[in-house]
Amino acid sequence: MLPIGAYDPAWFMSKQHMNPEEAVQAFADLGARRFLAMHWGTFKLTDEPLDEPPRRLDAEWLRRGWPREPLHVLAVGASLTVRSG
Repeated sequence: MLPIGAYDPAWFMSKQHMNPEEAVQAFADLGARRFLAMHWGTFKLTDEPLDEPPRRLDAEWLRRGWPREPLHVLAVGASLTVRSG
């Protein structure tokens, strides 16, 4: 689970939050197998539009040419069953 929201304005928020592109880099750095986006779209906390974080995440994922299978961006209120192994 990596946060993708509450990042704008960067001059103020970058000390506490990462943007979607930074979250993708964190996923790579961690060597993670799955990416579950969190911390976006529920409350208007910062200046970016509520629907921008998943769009930027998707654009960065596509830019890197990665397969879609490990990426999970759930709608607000949705759930995902996670199995170990």
